[in-house]
Formats: sequence, C-alpha cells, structure tokens
Amino acid sequence: MDEHGVPFPHPKRGRNQGPSSVNKLQLNAYAKTDAELPGSQRQTGTDCIPVMVSITAPSGMEAQREPVDLVVVLHVRKGRNVPEKWQELLKVALEIVTGKLETKDCLAIVPFMPSLLPMSEKNAKAVFEKYKPESIQTDTSLVIDLESAESIFNSRTYEDKKKRAGYIVVISNSEEDINSLLTWRFLSVHAFGFRGAHNAWTIHTIASSRDCSYAILDDELGRITQAFAATIDRITSAVAVMPIEIQLKCEEKVHLSGLIGSPRLSYSISDNKKNGTIWPRAHLPDVPTNFVVLLYTGNLRNDECIDLSKVLKVSAKYYQNPRASQARTTTNFPKGQDGIGEVLGEEVEVYTVSKDMPGSKEVAAEIVRLEAVRIIHEIIEENKPDWDQLQAAAKKQRDRWTKLEKYNEGDDEDGKKNMEIKELVAEIILENKTDWEKLRAAAEKLRKGWTTLKYSRCGLAAGELISSLSSEMQEMETRLYNNYMWPEYLLSWKSHQWWQLPLPPLFMDKLDTEDDPLLRLRITANVDDIPRHKKGLPVLVQVMAPEVGLAKAKRAPVDVVALLDTEKKTKKKRELLIKAMEVIMDKLGHQDRIAIIPVQTATTQPAARFMDMSKQGRRETSIKLKSIVVKKPAPAAPYTIPSATQTSHGRDHSKFIKFITNCLGIAPTNSPTLIPSPASSGSDVVTDDGTKLWEALKDAEKLLDGHRKKDHIGFIIVISDGNGDFVRQETLTSKYTMHAFGFRECGPHNIRVMHYIANSSSDGIYAIIDDHLNQVTCAFKACINKITSTLTVTTEVGILCSNSSNEVALSTVNSGKFISAIAKKEAAIFVGALYAGAVRNFIVYVHKVDMVSEEDYANFSKLFRIDIKWLNAFTNKDAPANSGALPSVNDSAGDKEKLDGQVVIVRDGSNEFKEVMTDIIVRFKAIKIIHEVTNPNYRQEVLIERLQNICHGNTRLVRDIQTMVANLRRDIDILSHMLSWETFQGLSEHPPMK
Repeated sequence: MDEHGVPFPHPKRGRNQGPSSVNKLQLNAYAKTDAELPGSQRQTGTDCIPVMVSITAPSGMEAQREPVDLVVVLHVRKGRNVPEKWQELLKVALEIVTGKLETKDCLAIVPFMPSLLPMSEKNAKAVFEKYKPESIQTDTSLVIDLESAESIFNSRTYEDKKKRAGYIVVISNSEEDINSLLTWRFLSVHAFGFRGAHNAWTIHTIASSRDCSYAILDDELGRITQAFAATIDRITSAVAVMPIEIQLKCEEKVHLSGLIGSPRLSYSISDNKKNGTIWPRAHLPDVPTNFVVLLYTGNLRNDECIDLSKVLKVSAKYYQNPRASQARTTTNFPKGQDGIGEVLGEEVEVYTVSKDMPGSKEVAAEIVRLEAVRIIHEIIEENKPDWDQLQAAAKKQRDRWTKLEKYNEGDDEDGKKNMEIKELVAEIILENKTDWEKLRAAAEKLRKGWTTLKYSRCGLAAGELISSLSSEMQEMETRLYNNYMWPEYLLSWKSHQWWQLPLPPLFMDKLDTEDDPLLRLRITANVDDIPRHKKGLPVLVQVMAPEVGLAKAKRAPVDVVALLDTEKKTKKKRELLIKAMEVIMDKLGHQDRIAIIPVQTATTQPAARFMDMSKQGRRETSIKLKSIVVKKPAPAAPYTIPSATQTSHGRDHSKFIKFITNCLGIAPTNSPTLIPSPASSGSDVVTDDGTKLWEALKDAEKLLDGHRKKDHIGFIIVISDGNGDFVRQETLTSKYTMHAFGFRECGPHNIRVMHYIANSSSDGIYAIIDDHLNQVTCAFKACINKITSTLTVTTEVGILCSNSSNEVALSTVNSGKFISAIAKKEAAIFVGALYAGAVRNFIVYVHKVDMVSEEDYANFSKLFRIDIKWLNAFTNKDAPANSGALPSVNDSAGDKEKLDGQVVIVRDGSNEFKEVMTDIIVRFKAIKIIHEVTNPNYRQEVLIERLQNICHGNTRLVRDIQTMVANLRRDIDILSHMLSWETFQGLSEHPPMK
C-alpha cells in the first residue's frame, strides 16, 4: 500500500500515453484471464473475466481549481466524553482548514461564524478572534447545528451553487440517535469524532451518503490525525470535483456482466449489456481510482490466445475546469470549449494479463481489496447498535435501580421484598453493555474470512501488494477481540475504502517507530546534573506499553477471584457491591473467568468455582451474587484466635476441600468488636471478620493454585468494610496480584488492613471503592481496566555498563515497588506484566561519572546498554501465576521479544525533562516517607516536616504532597488517600482524580 493507502502501486501508463500526456488523465485497463473470483463476486459462473480500469489525475492538473464553500460545524455536547485539551484540538483543526483555503474560497463556522466569508488574511484572523470554546459547548442537539449548516448552503445564489463546490466538516462528541435524520440531504459531509467520545456510530451515520467520510479527529497522543489533514487536502484538490466519464463498448461475442463493488460507483449498463458508462471520481493527483468490471466471455475464456483488446474498448471523457461540484453524468459536460475549460478524451487498449505479467498482481490485489471491504461491511452490519433496543434497555435499567433503592429502605427480612430484590440484582448484573460472545464471533468471522481470502488464488497472486491490507485486517480482528475502539477503526476504514477515498496509513494512531514494537523504551540523562548528585548521575529509564498495543496484540485472559466482605450490608454498601460487580462483569470477556468468595461463608457450604463469561456463566454468577447482597447475616459468638499451630489456616485439609467446592452461603457472624492493633494489648478475643478474611484470602490462593488455567493470569480483588486486624498479624505474601478496596468512613483499621493486603503483592493497588456520591470510584474502574488489558508478562529491564571504562559503575536503582538487583556493572529491574497504557519510571544512578571528561559527554551513551525483554501475554501459553511474576528459569531467551535502547544525552535540558526528572525523584522520596505512615505510632508532626522538606518546584507530584501537608495541618483524616496514593505511585502511576 502506498503513502495514500492505495492497496497496490500505480499502474503503468497506457501505450498511448507518452510524455506529452503528463498533464492529462491517465487511463489503464487490465483483463486477468486466470483470475478465480471469490464466491461473492461470481455472477454468471466461471465464464467472467475481471477487467480492472484505473484512472489517475496527474499533478499537473492541479494548476486550476474552482473555489470551495466550506462550513465547519463544531459541536461539543456538555456532559459527554471529550479530550482534556479539546479546545486546543479544535483550534489546531481550524488552523489546518484556514491554512488550506485560498482567498477565493469561503468559510463559515457553526456556531460562531454563521455566514460564508472569503478567506482573506483579515477574515482568517477573525476566525481565531471569534473562537471561544465556551460558545462551542452546548446542550442543543447536533441535528440543529447540521440544519444550520444546510441553511447556510441553501442561502447561496444559484450561480454560486453552480460554480462553487460545497462541503460540510463536522466535529462532534454527540452520542444521540440520528438514524431518523435524512442523511442524503447532506451530500458532501466529512464527519469526525473525538477519540474517547465513543460516538462512532452516530458520527458515521452523518457521513453515510455518497463520497462522505468518517474518521477520528485525535490520535493516542492527543494530536490531530492524518485522516483530518488528508480530508482537507481532498476538499481543496482540483481533481476532486472533475467530471469523469468512462465508456465501455463490447463486440458481439462478449457482454458486460456487472460491476464488482457496485453500487459504490455510479454506472449504467445498456439493456443488451454491450455498452456501459461509469462515472468515477479522482480524489487526489497521482492517486489512482480503480474499479473492476466483469466481462462475460463464454467459450472465449478457453482460448489461451484470447486478445480482449479486440472485443472490449475502453475510453474516458473528462473536463479539466468543472463548473459544477457534483458532476456525475454526461449532462455536466459542456459541448466543446466554453471559454473556461475543455472536454478531453482518452482511449486505451485492454491489456490481457495472467500469472506474472505486468498488471496481473494489481488486478488480483484490487479483487482482494473489494472482497475485504465486503467482509468488513457484513461484520459492521451484524454488530451495529439497535438504537430502539438500547434506549429501552437503558430505561429498564434505570427502573430497576429505582425499585432497588425503594426496596432497600424497608425491612430486609421481608420475604417478598427479598425475592424481588434478588431478581433485580440478577437482572442488573446480566444487563451487560458489551456482548462479548458477539464480538468473539465477529473476530472469528473476520479471521476465517481473511485467511481464506489471503490464501485464495487471487490472494496468492497479489503477493506483497496486499501486505498492508493484511496488517489492517489483522488489526481489526485484534480490536474486535480486545473490544478496543473497533467501531471507530472499522467504520473509518470502511468509509474510506467504500468510496475509494485515499486512506493515510496511520489514519487513526500515531506510532513512534517503524518496527512498532509492543513496548517503548526511553532513556535520558542530563549531564548538567553530574556535579549535583551524591549518588551519581541520575539516568531516567521509562518503559511504556502504549494503549494502542490493544490494536496490535490480544490481551491476556484472566481468572479473577472476588472476595466480598460486607459485615454491615447497609443500603449504600449493597448498591456499591452491585455497581462494582457491574464494572467487573462488563470488562470480563468471553475468554475470562470469575469466582466469588463471600468472606462470611459457612465451612459446610459448597465452595467457589470459576465460571466462564458465557451467557450461562454470567447467569450463574448473578445468582451467586444476589445471595450475598440480599441476605442479612445473623449474630454469632466471638471468635478466639487460633493457636500458633492453627494460625496459618485454622482448618484441616478435608474441611478445606469441602469449603472450596462451594460458592456463596452466608455464615453467621458476630457484631463488630474492634481488636487491639499489634502495638496494643494482647487480648485473644477478636472480630470474626478478621479470621474469616484471612481464611478467605488463603482459599482464594488455593482456588487459583488448583484451578487456574495455564494461559490465564490470576488476580484477587478484595472488597471489605471489616476491621480485620487479625490479617495484619500474619505474614501475607501472595504470588497472585491482590487489589484491595475499602469503603469510606470505615475507619483506620479497615484502611490499614486493605493497604496491607494490596502491598502483599508487588503490583497490588489499594483504594476506596465509593465516592461521596455513592458511585464506584475511578480508581476501582482503572484497576479493572488494568486487569483486563494485560499485554506483556515477565517484562525485565537489563542495564549493563561498558567494560571500556573501569571507573563508571552503577550505584543505586530506584524502582519503587518493583524488585531490582544490582552488581556494580550490571543491574536488572523485574517489571512483571504491563497493561495497555502503562508507563514505568525508574532512576538508575551511575557512580563516578565525574571521571568522564566534559569532552567525552557526547560519547556518554556508549557507556551503557539498556534493553527490555518480555513475553507476549496472549501467545505465551504458560502464563505466570500473577501479573507481577519474576522471570522463570524456564523462560527461554529465544521466546522473549527484545528491544534495545540508547541513552539520550541532554544538555541545558528542557523544562519538560527537568519536571519529569524532578517528579520521579520526589516520588521515590515521598513513597518512602508515606510508607512509614502504616505505623500507627508515627507522629504526625514528623510526617508533616519530612513531607514539607521535599516540596520544591511546582510539579504535579509536589503539588499533591503540598495538599497532603495542608490537610494534615487542618487535622483532616486523609489516611486512605495517602496510602492509596502510595500504592499507585509505587507503580509509577498517578491515582485517578475521582
């Protein structure tokens, strides 16, 4: 595929097109006699020969172009998803538009410039003077703004409509249902959605008419995509509105059978099928537009010496300076010269090609492309949303929550209410936003369809010409499998391929390197810092797993064990549990499994088991969950701490086996009686929830040990409102990642226990599950997103000093919660698993760098070799037990992917680099200090003083620490916030704000 996204190189110039025709339309025709058409393209058995006709408007035809009237609609709906810096994005988009338009062109912008104004220098400046982001944010419907754009065009004079091309460019985050809108009213709309707006179906609907296109405005780095700039280039291209007419004429022995890919081109075939007329469009100079005609040859096909140039004539007629922007038929061509332009003609012989002859691969590649478009179109049609059903489901879900809130205000022991609540809980959990089985079927259909096509006779004949197309089809399959922005990609891809609009290769994402590895490695050292640090020169090592990795690699399947510990099931906590499980269930895909263990479970009940995420598995999960959130536990006698010989588990093996074979009964528990902290007196009477939680944690580990699938990664999620101090008296080191969540206002005992559980694994997260509005926090959602987007496992950073210098050595590695090892000349950091979007920051201090002379600073990068190695989480069929697992002695270096990095030397470093370096150095200091707050006897005054001492500069981390200090001084209890902050920062992450 070339730089414009064309699936094969430009066909060679026809025999009749010599150097003198450089400024004329290039016309070529190839008939592939040995082509075997896909089943969907066969119309009359095997007696049809595909003839590919290609037209290319050379760049010399760009000299003259007619003026353009462009209306840009900027619509940002309040309360909808929008990028953080959307104001800057829209401003850059307007800069691209005004930069492409000439003084003869006119521009209007809805809502703040509702009249078409010539793009003089003065009016171009006025665009940005009038641009006010607050005027763009609105509560009104997108349809109203579209109708405003239409009225601007309708108000033009008859002469302007005749002489000037007209286009609408829409940028919106609206998710409204506009299926009732008559989209054919807008014949030249190019619509763009924001990357995170999840409104692909809405925006694509606007751009579903002829020659319209849909794409994403911003890429993963927050910049304008190539698709937007390419669209504006097409709008301002002279050849985009040039009327072209292709005429086909058959002799007696053959006739036209039809067009492959119709009705995507306007065409007409005579009743006797001897003559055909096609009206294609050249979109950009030097970019071919192709179409394939099926020619019925009957017995002629068996003649190997057939010369189709004698039985089929192909000619073109075109007008270099069009008067009309929507020219499509011969009535748009003036007769002869009209003082402005000229009607020209070209005729070309049909080349008969087969096997390795010139042009044969190009025909095969075009047939494959058309079939690929058909496959994607079918998948889109099968998976597009039913707006009426979605609205009905949303209303039903709201009604369920309303009823649940009403029932929660009564007596839980009311049998009738209990049953109704159970049914509501089951319905809420089953009402998933994502139909994973349907997505799995779509991904599998795409995989099988493309594999068959790729290895078909045409696919093999096309060879390397379909390599880019193959990569795009594979990416679409991966996006469907991961449920990662697949509507945006598939709809945008189809929108361009459907109408043969040139498609930029990176039309949706920007990638940093040509080989595009799954991970990125960035190493930076500021040699100006050499004299300032006692430990040596700090070298910043950043390991990144870009979010777009979900478009390139399938994520790892997971086995999740949810530990639900709700001693006091109040109305709010009951609702929170349901909402939390909604989040989990919606993110778990068809390949994942879940088990639920209620902490207050009687040992005589059947134990938990893993359930897959099929519809049946989800139904079983909802049945188990409702028994937890509805029943009200009865009081039980206080629990006595087991003896030392029983502490590790407190039950014999037979009872344990019986216990883990069940899921969900609710055991009687006692009223909460706080136990002393480890620093307090040694009373033996404790709350039952402490020992029960400890036993449940061990049960979760044993369930994963015995029943985790080999290629699945195991996770334990703990949600608890209990005090559970007994857990902190035990040594808890889990080989599985544990994420622990407490409730607001549960007190310091719950906070410390949940934090202790999360810290038992190298990459565990602690946070509060509910916000002040009784909604699930962003921290919990972010944690579930991490679990369900793991791309790599056993990731390892290797650092090696060159032997060329005996003085330079490694002194310290700051790696946060990650395990590291150092031995003078070499070091390793064991990063474990990385999820899509993860960034891991480390500081490596290099000792005795001052021995290097200033003249040798340029060669400083040669003193190190830093690389990362990893295993693909999906293709590795023997996944480590947990996401933080260290590399195994069984890991073969040959199986691991590797990326080498080079130290970038910075002198007089930019403010941005200095801020990043300061952030990371401050982070490691703050983590060490805040980690000590887990000691309940730590003096608050000392904590404030130590935190205050590291507050220098104005980076984000420093501002966080200053806020903590201010809250501590005002005696605001921020223990949970500080400990949650510490677990996130230990993983080089910033806690979600809500």
